[in-house]
Amino acid sequence: MKTFRIILITLLTAFGLLSVILTSGVLLDLFQLHGEDANNVQFIVITNLICGVLYIIAAYGYNRNEPWTYKLLAFITLVLVLAFVALQIHIGRGGLYEEETIRAMIFRMVFSSIMTLSTYITLKRKKHE
Repeated sequence: MKTFRIILITLLTAFGLLSVILTSGVLLDLFQLHGEDANNVQFIVITNLICGVLYIIAAYGYNRNEPWTYKLLAFITLVLVLAFVALQIHIGRGGLYEEETIRAMIFRMVFSSIMTLSTYITLKRKKHE
């Protein structure tokens, strides 16, 4: 079980750091990843930046067996779902976007859901030990 916990902490930290670095790079145009013709949806980029920071906080909480960890991850999942709905509205109104954004958001929602469930189960087990 300890190996599983280490894997979850590592995934949360790595995904959080990657999210913060990449979204900061997009916001500040540090890496010129997409060029001038990029159709980044600003509110999605900002949502991903905030969620990246929250993933790192969740990794810290999970490492300390804090019961709020799974609640924070559930909150992240909810925020991502709401942002995805807003993205669909944006697209429906003819807003510009990158196809990769849809795939990335689906991945983030699935990842966050799995992390929420995994931390919930392991923290509940730890509590009963």
